Amino acid sequence: MISKRTLQNYRSDGRIKYYKLSRKVILYRAEDVVELLKQSWCCSYQKDRVNALLKKYGVIY
Repeated sequence: MISKRTLQNYRSDGRIKYYKLSRKVILYRAEDVVELLKQSWCCSYQKDRVNALLKKYGVIY
């Protein structure tokens, strides 16, 4: 899991794109999250987990 603070840092650093609907509601595109995860984690196990999540939720990447 990624903490709220880590996500805030990623947004502030421009590492991930986001859409702010209200003060407390922030959305991320699945493609952007996947790209961030693939860049951040070099371990093949983590990449397999990302691919499994994509498959589970039907995200075409």
